[in-house]
Amino acid sequence: MSYATADQNADAAFNTLQTANNLNYVMGAGTSGSGDTFYNGCGIAESHAYSLIATFELKTGSNVDYKMYMMRNPWGRSTYTGTFR
Repeated sequence: MSYATADQNADAAFNTLQTANNLNYVMGAGTSGSGDTFYNGCGIAESHAYSLIATFELKTGSNVDYKMYMMRNPWGRSTYTGTFR
């Protein structure tokens, strides 16, 4: 089964993927691009596939919730270096 989340807003896409995560579905994600290897400022490669390991919410003491995605680059050559806020 597959879900297209590209046309959903961020909250709807997270809810769809959270449901799949809770059902222990195997998940993946991909980025668009020209096919050339290019990394953005956060170390995310364009035109590349990633394993989507899990989705979860991070709750802080200030009552701010963050919707998080744990992803793995199968190349294992880059690490996200940005902030999550």
